[in-house]
Amino acid sequence: MVRLNGVVFLNADFRNCQFYRCTMIGNQLIGADFTGSHLKAVTLNDNQADYANFSETTLDQVSFNSTHLQESAFQAVSIKHSLSFKQCTLTSADFSDTPLKLVDLRTSEIADLRFSPQLAVGCTIDSFQAITFALALGVRIED
Repeated sequence: MVRLNGVVFLNADFRNCQFYRCTMIGNQLIGADFTGSHLKAVTLNDNQADYANFSETTLDQVSFNSTHLQESAFQAVSIKHSLSFKQCTLTSADFSDTPLKLVDLRTSEIADLRFSPQLAVGCTIDSFQAITFALALGVRIED
């Protein structure tokens, strides 16, 4: 297993790369571009990955833990087996055109999350996050 600890990858170009059985801990991935890459059995812990681009990637058994992903892009991602976000900041992240069936967002901050409503079926969220999803679907919530 490959471990990357405390490495600075600001605006790094990882387009069309393969990551297999990797653990990334405490890295600077701000603005990193993973477009078209394949990540399998990868864990990202305590990383700064705001503005990172994971669009058009294949994510297979990937887990983001305590990672900042503000305004990151996960557009048109293919998810195999599972994708989890535990204690992550996903404010203004973009999941457009990504099926969320195998995605677990329960413990993460998802304010202003962008996603395709027709592809949200099966996404795992908590009761507070349900408001974000309901508003995106055009539901009016009144007391």
